[in-house]
Amino acid sequence: NLVFLKISASNLAVVSFGNSNDINPGEKIIAVGTGASGTQREYASGLVSDFAYGYNLAGQAVSSSEKMEGVFESDMVLDSDYIGGPIVDYAGQVVGIIGDNLGSNGQKFFEIPSDKIGTVIDRAIKQETGSDPILGISYVPLNKNYALANNLSNDRGAMIFSASGQVGLAIMAGSPAQKAGLQLNDVITQINSQDINEASTLPDVLYQFKKGDQIMLSVKRGGQEIKISVQL
Repeated sequence: NLVFLKISASNLAVVSFGNSNDINPGEKIIAVGTGASGTQREYASGLVSDFAYGYNLAGQAVSSSEKMEGVFESDMVLDSDYIGGPIVDYAGQVVGIIGDNLGSNGQKFFEIPSDKIGTVIDRAIKQETGSDPILGISYVPLNKNYALANNLSNDRGAMIFSASGQVGLAIMAGSPAQKAGLQLNDVITQINSQDINEASTLPDVLYQFKKGDQIMLSVKRGGQEIKISVQL
């Protein structure tokens, strides 16, 4: 959900992106927003409180293979004036961009890490955004807490899931996932031997590929591990 604007100007001051992987809970950050006049800046400071690996940018209870996961959460008091603005560290480098979504508990603000933004920007600069991969599933990212609460044997990977149990809500009709024979409750544990876990989510790994690429999924189904080839 990033929007790219091209500015017909030269000799503009530019910001540098820092490595968001180096940001840890407890570090100080600053948010930059735009006031109601559109010309004045607003600032807020605070601490990174957490990195929510499983938080999906769609803001839904179930994740989508086409929506990136993983955001910073902070103790900053923000409002709509900050949406789209940068988060900078105390070295002045941009380490995130502020986003929001509306949930049952109202408006929620979060910070999209710069390393995720950088991968999308790189593809946009190369004019390759039309080649984004599509798998076409809804899923739950597994972790130890979810596995214990739901009596699951797998505590990592992406489990194809629909809260209602309807296959059509978990696997998109006509999608590469459906064509490859993926099923409800399949757990995708690897893509081309790369593990799917909290720090390396399904959308992050998928985004390394392009539409039309052939990938090999390692899938756990009914206690058995199988290999499924998928053309994105």
